[in-house]
Amino acid sequence: MGATTNKLLFLKHPEMPESELTLYKIALVREENLAEVAREIGLDKMIFLSKGEEKMGGREKDAIISDCLESLL
Repeated sequence: MGATTNKLLFLKHPEMPESELTLYKIALVREENLAEVAREIGLDKMIFLSKGEEKMGGREKDAIISDCLESLL
């Protein structure tokens, strides 16, 4: 996901210094941000979890939710 994000950012902003592009990429692929987007589109409600993971609060874990969004993208 990072490589694709890098390429898209570079194509959209070819004049931007690499260091600034890197900061944008970090913000875009950050686990918390991906989880927030996933929640906004309701992906967290569609995830199939084991009973144990469900009991442990897996539906609220940013890592699980962001991984699901990343796999869709």
